[in-house]
Amino acid sequence: MANYSLQIEPNDNNVYESLKNDTLGNNKWIHKCLNILLTMDNSIVAFDACWGNGKTFLAKQLQMIINEKWDMGYNNRKDSNFSLIRELDFDNINSDSYFAIYYNAWEYDNENDPVASFLYYLLKMLNKSIPTNKFKNIATNLVKNVIEKLSNGWIKLNSDGATNNIEKVLSSVVETEKVREEIRVLLNELKEEKCNNLIIFIDELDRCRPTYTLKIIEMIKHYLKMENILIVCMTDIKQLSNCIKMAYGNNYDSTMYLDKIFNFKFDIPNSNFDIKKYINMKIGNHVADNYFFDMVCIEVIDYYNLSLRNVDIFLGYVKTMFIKSQNMDNTNFTAQAFVEYLFVPYYIGIKLFKPYLYEDFMNGNLDDYFKFCKKDKIISRLKHIYRICINSNEFDENKVFDYFKHDCELLINYLKGNKFSRQDYYVNQGCFNDVDYYLKDFDMIDFFIRNTIR
Repeated sequence: MANYSLQIEPNDNNVYESLKNDTLGNNKWIHKCLNILLTMDNSIVAFDACWGNGKTFLAKQLQMIINEKWDMGYNNRKDSNFSLIRELDFDNINSDSYFAIYYNAWEYDNENDPVASFLYYLLKMLNKSIPTNKFKNIATNLVKNVIEKLSNGWIKLNSDGATNNIEKVLSSVVETEKVREEIRVLLNELKEEKCNNLIIFIDELDRCRPTYTLKIIEMIKHYLKMENILIVCMTDIKQLSNCIKMAYGNNYDSTMYLDKIFNFKFDIPNSNFDIKKYINMKIGNHVADNYFFDMVCIEVIDYYNLSLRNVDIFLGYVKTMFIKSQNMDNTNFTAQAFVEYLFVPYYIGIKLFKPYLYEDFMNGNLDDYFKFCKKDKIISRLKHIYRICINSNEFDENKVFDYFKHDCELLINYLKGNKFSRQDYYVNQGCFNDVDYYLKDFDMIDFFIRNTIR
C-alpha cells in the first residue's frame, strides 16, 4: 500500500505550503481558533474529529504559527513571511509568548510510563529552540530528579553512575508534587527565555492501547494541569470514549469521565478546501475541472463526502489511471471515456468506501450510479459521448440513460466473465478501440483493490 499512497506528510515544508496556499481552506478559521485558544491558560481542550479529517495536519499548522510568533520575539525579528499569507491575518494573532510542542502519544504506546517519556521528549524539543546553558542546567536537573526515577533508570543523563546511586533510583518513588515542582521550575526558566506559556498538542490518544490512553490522561490531569500550560488533545471523542470503556467496562460512563477531564471541546469543521489545489499539492499535476477524468474524480470525492485521508487513499488507487488518461489522445474518446473516465473512478470509490453499493452495483442495481451520473457536469459529458456514437438521425437525448443502462449492463456482465462483440455496445460504434481494450488491465486493478482494501 505504501507505494501507492499519496498521503501528504505533515512535514514542515508541506505544512507551510498548506498555509501559504490556504490549500485546505481553513486559514480564516485558524486565525479565529488561535485567538480563542491562546486565552485558555490552565485548560485542557479537546479538538474533536473523526479519523482521517486532518487533526494531525491542523495541529502541525497551529504549532508552526505559534512558534513562528515566538521565534520573532525570541530573536527580535520584526518581519515574517507568514504576514503575507492570505486569510491568516498573522500579524493580528495574539500569541502572548506561547511556545508549542506537538506530541504523538501513539508513537510511545509501547513504553510503560508516559510521564518520563513525555518529559524527556519535551526537554528534547525545547532544547532545539532554547540552547542556552542555564536552560540546559534546568533540564539536567529535571532529568536527574524526575525522569530517571520515573523511568526506573532506562532514561539516564549518563551511563557511568555509581551502582549504589542506581539502586536508590530504582527503589525511589517520585511524589506527584515533586514532579509538578520540577515542571514549575522549568516553566519559570522558560519565562526568562521569552516563553511565558506552553501549549502542548497531544495527538492520536484514541489510537493508543486503552491502558496507555488512561495513563496519558492521568499524566495530563496530575502533572500538566497548571498555570502557563495549555493542553490541546487532537482526538476522536467517540473512539476515545470506547478506549475508556475497554479499560473500565462497557457499563462505565466514559462520557462523564471525559467531561471531567476536558474544560472545552471543539468540533474541527470540515475543510472547505479546493480539491483541485489539494490534488495539485499531492501529485504535482495540473488539475482542471473541465478535464473529464479529473472532473469525475472530484465528483466522486464530493458525492461521497470523503475525508482527507480517504481522498488520499482514493487518489492513490486511481493515480496510474489518472496519469495514463492525461497522456492519451482523444481519438478513442467514447469507449475510453465510458470505461476509464466515468466508470473506473466510481467503481473504485464504491469498492473502497461503500461496499453495500458495490454489491448492489455488481448485482445490476444501477440506481446510485445513475444518480451520480445525473450530476450536471457529468450528464452533459454523457450526452456528448452518445451523440458522437449514435447516428445523428437516430440519437435521442431523452434516451441517453437507456443507451447508458444497456452499456453498463454489458460491462457488468463482462466483469463477471461474459464476452460480447464490440457491436453490442453503443459506445463502441465508430471507435478504433472498443470497451474491451480499455478493460484489459481491469483485472489487475480489481485484484489490487481486493487484496489491499482494509
